[in-house]
Amino acid sequence: MSDTAKIFWSGRSQAVRLPKEYRMNGDAVRIRRQGSSVILRKPLKVAACSM
Repeated sequence: MSDTAKIFWSGRSQAVRLPKEYRMNGDAVRIRRQGSSVILRKPLKVAACSM
């Protein structure tokens, strides 16, 4: 079973309103295409550089 999300325009960019069950923390996601699908993933954690 799959859910449906709303696609809309925000200025000149297309956006997707995710249902609350799919909410993610943060302000960015990784995105890629796989065939005809678009996949959103949490960003990779970046290790702090030690000096």
